[in-house]
Amino acid sequence: DKKGLIFDYITEILSSGGEVSDVVTEKMLQNPDAVFELPSMCRSGNEALVSYAAENLQKTESKEADEVFLEAAANAEANPALRRYAYEYLSSGKERLLDELLELSETLDGDAKDFLMEILACYKGDKRVYYALVTMLYRAENVPLYADLLAKYDDPAAIDVLKSFADENPEINYQEFLELRYAVERLGGEWTAEKDFSEDPLFISSSTRTKKRAEKTLWTNWKRPLRPKPPTSATTIRTVTSADKICIFFQKGTFL
Repeated sequence: DKKGLIFDYITEILSSGGEVSDVVTEKMLQNPDAVFELPSMCRSGNEALVSYAAENLQKTESKEADEVFLEAAANAEANPALRRYAYEYLSSGKERLLDELLELSETLDGDAKDFLMEILACYKGDKRVYYALVTMLYRAENVPLYADLLAKYDDPAAIDVLKSFADENPEINYQEFLELRYAVERLGGEWTAEKDFSEDPLFISSSTRTKKRAEKTLWTNWKRPLRPKPPTSATTIRTVTSADKICIFFQKGTFL
């Protein structure tokens, strides 16, 4: 297709709800204009066209692909489908883009910053990334996210950082406390810190839901006939099930 009409054909097919065959896609990717036409399709308002173009732009591994996906990653208002492809592309070991990703992250804030930091967390072994994640944790703007990303980064040095953060910030809420604990445990550390959350709305809400589930289990168990265990002697011994243990807990305040 020397005149490049294949791109018009693809646009027309996708805009009308059709599907593009693998044969046509392969021919399109062989066209030297693909790296120029696909970015334009990525910026269109048609969801099918954006997804098709982004998926195939990834395959080009071109400078134009780098630019499109970096732009989408930095823009929290960009097409969600395009951002998903940007995450896939930029988090898949593009070491050549690491310096640019780090520089770009310093210019962003809010959701765009968080999105880019999620991408950077995939680049393990670079201390610049590690220190950037620690810095964002200590800003305390999104503690659950950055505790999780530090665990994902998988550097044991973060264990002490996470513990220290919890000790130095007594105002953290129930959710933040749990995410810090889970992150430490995922990294192989031991969590010993304790905190009273009896006045924390998140803890109260969680406890209420847990109690309701337990009460439902208890009520179901009371209505369910007990199933005997085959006798091992002259006396039949009834099986103590997990549900029975819950009953005993509510009656006596202790588990078997």
